[in-house]
Amino acid sequence: MAIFTALNQINKSILNYAKARGIELEVDRDSEAVLFWDAKEDCEWMFSYGIASRDGSLVWRGNIYLPDDVKEELPAHIMTAAKLKEVIDYISEEFLSKQ
Repeated sequence: MAIFTALNQINKSILNYAKARGIELEVDRDSEAVLFWDAKEDCEWMFSYGIASRDGSLVWRGNIYLPDDVKEELPAHIMTAAKLKEVIDYISEEFLSKQ
């Protein structure tokens, strides 16, 4: 398994993949985090993953408004682009499509 480097792997392809599923991804370099936004809502991000300094993987950081049952299914650590796509699909199917 290749080590995931968030700043390199969250490219236009991943951004478009997320957007097609109703999610806007924002890489916040200042806070070293990836913010997940509902593309239809512009008030605040849903949840975030921090960018680990040692390998660039994503580590669970915080929840703003996901229900507990959805949040509990998210991985604590994302190390591959494939896993990131799984998270995007899960949020799209289990949360956004049910709003």
